Parts: sequence; C-alpha cells; structure tokens
Amino acid sequence: MPHVSFVIVNWNRKALLEECLRSLQRQTLSDFELVLVDNGSTDGSLECLNRVCLPSVTTISNPDNYGFARAVNQGIRAARGRFIALVNNDAVLDPRWLEEILSGFSVQERVGVCACKILFFDRPHVIDKVGHLMFGDGQNSGRGHGAVDHGQFERVEEILCPDGAAAVFRAEVFESVGLLDEDFFAYTEDIDIGLRAQLHGWKCVYVPTAVAYHHQSATLGPYAPRKFFLVERNRIWLVLKLYPWAELIKVPFYTGVRFLYALGSLVSGQGRAARAARGGSAWATFTAIVRAQFAALPGIPRMLAKRREIKSRRRISTREFTDLLKRYAITVRRLTF
Repeated sequence: MPHVSFVIVNWNRKALLEECLRSLQRQTLSDFELVLVDNGSTDGSLECLNRVCLPSVTTISNPDNYGFARAVNQGIRAARGRFIALVNNDAVLDPRWLEEILSGFSVQERVGVCACKILFFDRPHVIDKVGHLMFGDGQNSGRGHGAVDHGQFERVEEILCPDGAAAVFRAEVFESVGLLDEDFFAYTEDIDIGLRAQLHGWKCVYVPTAVAYHHQSATLGPYAPRKFFLVERNRIWLVLKLYPWAELIKVPFYTGVRFLYALGSLVSGQGRAARAARGGSAWATFTAIVRAQFAALPGIPRMLAKRREIKSRRRISTREFTDLLKRYAITVRRLTF
C-alpha cells in the first residue's frame, strides 16, 4: 500500500498537466501513487502519461466535466494511501515538497492537514498563498497574497485552512468529516473542507519548506465571470453551512461593506475590483455576482440540512470556532486593496 496518494484533476490542460506530473517524478520521496481524474478532456491530456515515469498510476476518465469537487472525490475514493495529497494540475512542486510537507504531521497531535508555501510560477519571488484568511461574510483571501517573499513566512505554524492548489490530508480526515461538497462544483471547496476539519478537531499546519509554484487560475482565468459567479455563490453556501448564527446574521452587513469597498476600488482604479475590470468586463463581472445571489437561493435548504449534520458531529464549541474565524480574519481594506 502506498504511503501517499496524489489526487490530481485535469480538464483540457495537457501542457500544464505534464509539467505538474514531471514535478511529481522529481520528488525525493517515491513511496506514492497517482490517481489522475480527467474531466472529459478533448486535448489528449492523458497522452502525457506515456512520457512521465511514476511509481503507480490510476486513471479515471469521465465522459464530461463533472466539476472539480466531484472529480476530487472520485480520486479520494480510489486512493489507497494513509495521506492524500490534493494537487492542482496547474501547480509545480519543488522536488522536496512531499518530504517536507509530511514532516508537518509530527508537529503536534491531531494535525490532519498540512499546507505549503505557494508562489506564483511566473513570479517565484511573490507569494500566492500561505494558507487562507477569512472576511466576515465568508469571502476568503490568500494569506500573504501578492507580497514579496523575503522570509516573513518561514515558521512552521498552525493556520486556519490550506489552499487546494497543493495540500496534504490524512485519509482519516475524509473518513471523519466527509468528502468535498459537490454542490460547490468548483472554488471555495478547499475552504469548506478545511473549516469542517477544524470543526471536527483536526489542526492545520503550515510548512514553509514545502514549496509549490502556481499558474494562477489557469482553468478559467483570473477574471472570468464564471469564476466570480462560483466564488460568490459558494461563499453564501459556505456561511450557511458553517458559520455560527451570531456571525451569520452579520454576513449581509459585511457583504454590503465589501461591495462598497469594491466600488471604491473601481473609482480609484486601485485594488482587486479595478484589476478585474481591466482584466475583463466590469459589467459581466457585476452581473455574474448578482446572478450568484439568486442562484444560491435554491440551495439554502440543502445547506441548512448539511449544517445540522455537521453540528451533530463537531468536536469543538461554537466559541472555539468563532475565535478561530476572528484569529484568522482579514480586514476589508486589505481584502480590497
């Protein structure tokens, strides 16, 4: 039985997938298997397996794009390792990534998830994410995102949750908290599983010596309206599932503040909303976010049912979870600008 199972989902990214798989081939630890789930690619993506030598490979070929979350779950079910490494096909791992990240599980008891340092592939001196921070309405932002990496995140430490581009989970985590939420389709599912793990008493540790390089938003593009739609809809479902009631009633206020700051970003020409407007259509982005509010409505009963199930099995108190959200909070100004 392999010690680690890599689960990688691919959809029409042949060149990036091969680059990712070659970084697996260069790992200093070789006791792993690969479970590759292809979501109906039409570009011949799986052909690259003939050019990469890996210890053990299982492929699952879907006839259509089933969505990221569902495909990951297919991979997890097929995985045999004690640890499951979820890696995006647009990530490239440092040769010591696996060896280093596994060391995080011995830091303290109940470590169920380990996160790594993720840098931009085309700007390897700039941080993409070193874990996540949360705004009051459930919007998340990469910790350290956009900062020059000058050694400010070099400590092994506990964080809130990992980024799904490259992280390792104990297989037991999925056994105890369940798999990724397939209703999400794509985006925010890493935050959801990370927070559910926290609610079940699992800790997440950041390991800075495990480094990955990320081609950011290679699937849809950083400013695609479809991405904004999914992120906004899934944010609403996330808070309905997981946030304590005392925090949930504040969510509309926080969202209003976030939208006001986004307007300020557009007017000033600075910040994320301004970059999104330059990178695509401001009107398409706006309509995608509005559509997301309405698209979230039919899913409310399902999310509330999941909320009850999660509450019945959680291992930390409401106060402890609220303290976690506050400890890893991001201000609206930092989120926007």
